[in-house]
Amino acid sequence: MKKALIVGINYIGTPSELRGCVNDANIMNSLLRDQYGFEDIKMLLDGEATTANMLAELNALVSGAAPGDTLFFHYSGHGSQMVDKNGEENDGLDEI
Repeated sequence: MKKALIVGINYIGTPSELRGCVNDANIMNSLLRDQYGFEDIKMLLDGEATTANMLAELNALVSGAAPGDTLFFHYSGHGSQMVDKNGEENDGLDEI
């Protein structure tokens, strides 16, 4: 089984708007289907990509997975930072 979850968020109408994330998601979808034979692909774009929806779809992605399955997650959008808990970052922050 080959399953994928692809998320693309452009944040349209916000001061942090991006221009290519939904396009990235669509390209990744085509790549996985055409080059790698994925058939079970779920996409969450812009307003569909809420925290609740992403968590639900991540749970669905791993649900029923068995040895030998291929699971793929792709996210295109803004990230964030959090405190570096193991001290490996010079600025004290991990990028997430």
